[in-house]
Amino acid sequence: MPASSRSHTGTFPIWLELCGTEYSGHCGFTFTPEDPGRLTGPPEDCYPPTPAEIELFDLFLIIRGNEVKLDELLDVPAVYDTAIAWLEDHRESLIGE
Repeated sequence: MPASSRSHTGTFPIWLELCGTEYSGHCGFTFTPEDPGRLTGPPEDCYPPTPAEIELFDLFLIIRGNEVKLDELLDVPAVYDTAIAWLEDHRESLIGE
């Protein structure tokens, strides 16, 4: 099955502590679950396995009552760790397992 048809896009809530202050907000994601591939059968029907992928985008935090886009924080490990934890908790609803 093509990866694009299995991808799920949405947002998850996030809470980050920056410089001793906790902020809440939300972050966009695209998640594509792993695919075991197809290694047997006619060659034209075979394809290699692919690992799960997550892409994060559009990080917004509420700062002094305003929603501020801070995509430069997408590389902060806490943001990625929060995304992984949220996806683990919601995986079943996302991919119907």
